[in-house]
Amino acid sequence: WWNPKCNGNLPPGSMGWPLLGETIQFFAPNTTWDTPPFVKERMKRYGSIFRTNLVGRPVIVSTDADLNNMIFQQEGQLFQSWYPDSFTEV
Repeated sequence: WWNPKCNGNLPPGSMGWPLLGETIQFFAPNTTWDTPPFVKERMKRYGSIFRTNLVGRPVIVSTDADLNNMIFQQEGQLFQSWYPDSFTEV
């Protein structure tokens, strides 16, 4: 439903419903300490890197340890980090 303009290729994934995206599925209750079902389902469907829409914002999710390490080392240089307001208030 929505395709942001970009100069590169985006990873596979779903943007969900307009405005809402996949926020409801993301915040669904989880009773285990394991990887949340939301992430597991998308990893199975799209691989270790996928796109989604959470809280009305397009998001790229990476579950790849090497890529995550590079992202955190280069934070603010190669990638724009975004955290929900509730994370920044903690």
